Amino acid sequence: MAVRRAGPVAALTLTVVVVAAAWVSWFLGGLTFADAAEGSYLLTNSAQALTFTAFGALVLAYRSGHRIGLLFVVYGACYTLSVACLGLLSGAVGLPQWWARAVELLGITVWIPAPAVCLPLIIQLFPDGRPLSRRWRPLALATLAVLPLTPVLTLPVAAGIAEGGSASGAPILPAAAGEAALRLTPVFVVADALVLLASLGALGLRTRRSRGAPRLQLMWLLWAVGLFVALNVQRIVTTDGPVLFLLTLPLIPAAVTVAILRHRLYDIELIVNRSLVYAVLTLGVVMVYLGIVAALSALAQDRLSATPLIATAVIALAFAPARSAVQSVVDRVMYGQRRDPAAAAARVGLRLGAGLDGVLRAVCEALRLPYAAVSSDGRLVATYGRPPQLRHIVSLEVAEGPPADLLVGLRAGESRLSGADRRALGLLAPRSAWPCRRCVCRSKWASPASASWPRGRRNAGGCAATCTTASARCSPR
Repeated sequence: MAVRRAGPVAALTLTVVVVAAAWVSWFLGGLTFADAAEGSYLLTNSAQALTFTAFGALVLAYRSGHRIGLLFVVYGACYTLSVACLGLLSGAVGLPQWWARAVELLGITVWIPAPAVCLPLIIQLFPDGRPLSRRWRPLALATLAVLPLTPVLTLPVAAGIAEGGSASGAPILPAAAGEAALRLTPVFVVADALVLLASLGALGLRTRRSRGAPRLQLMWLLWAVGLFVALNVQRIVTTDGPVLFLLTLPLIPAAVTVAILRHRLYDIELIVNRSLVYAVLTLGVVMVYLGIVAALSALAQDRLSATPLIATAVIALAFAPARSAVQSVVDRVMYGQRRDPAAAAARVGLRLGAGLDGVLRAVCEALRLPYAAVSSDGRLVATYGRPPQLRHIVSLEVAEGPPADLLVGLRAGESRLSGADRRALGLLAPRSAWPCRRCVCRSKWASPASASWPRGRRNAGGCAATCTTASARCSPR
């Protein structure tokens, strides 16, 4: 174990030492924290170097040789070299002119393979380090083929023929090299954009096909990527935007590491739910504030000095009702009608004429559940959906015949049903009970080879399960 962790620990230690030395050199050169945060990217590059290397080392420490962990370390190494170059160019270290030019060229080029090559590969290979299928292997090769084209973005700047020029005041490369690279820049941009879009397409397809634990892991990555894109859409579209928003990029390695190592410890659906609610609220607050200020300024013709205070008061009064409304909409999208059991019961009641299969389908649709079934005497009488690993059981009161249970599958990311779900199921269970008698009696004549629970310890109801709590009475092994 110690030998396996020696490499990741050494990589992380080296990164910390290099980044710390770069910051010391930065301040010794007379530069400030504001310079590091805005003009030079030292702050954001340091954050990416430390976080990607740290999370990569953590993955490799527990999953030796995992490709995602290796890609994280390579990503962090690219930004570590960039940070080291910024420290050398701060003025604290006196470099000869030729060395200064070489360090500058390295510093503006070495970070590009990280987002252009490593990030698409991480998206393609997550969560198990392998492509989606053999048909997707050429995409990984195409991503690696982009690597030789990465310098074309900075060579024109280094040659002094593009906006930005050389920080040392003199071109680093001949003008001919810059002109050749300038012609290849559109090729690189188009190729890298196609690779990134194809990588996102592979991620979407993998998510659609996945079930159970892999789906939980993919939800973590989708949440992190979605949050980063939402906050950096201006930079993605125009290549310019708030520099500090780039500090959200480390959310990707953090989410991926949690997904690989500890994806069952945290409720990803709750995180996605709250992220959607507060993202919509933030956008709404900004739009309402700007609208009120603009409207009052136009009406008062800039003579009303209390316009911002009025807008703030309106938002403060409307925030709580707006949050409740947005939360209800997001809950309905993610969890169905669990907060309105009467509406869910009415929806199930409309399907009573369709028999037990229709009732189970209505239960799943009303509460956004992936699976529902009725069991009696240890056998499944009717099912709907694909059974997940975790299930919740509700006893059904059948007037005549053997006892029956309603089994529902937990949503991806949940370890147990919420109180609202249990209350809704308590109201839906009686409506699911009356079609059971006919189906249960019919199942007595079914072949013993019919669908049944896996072998294992049986409880009083006859299902092969391991008892846990009274609310979620049984969860299968």
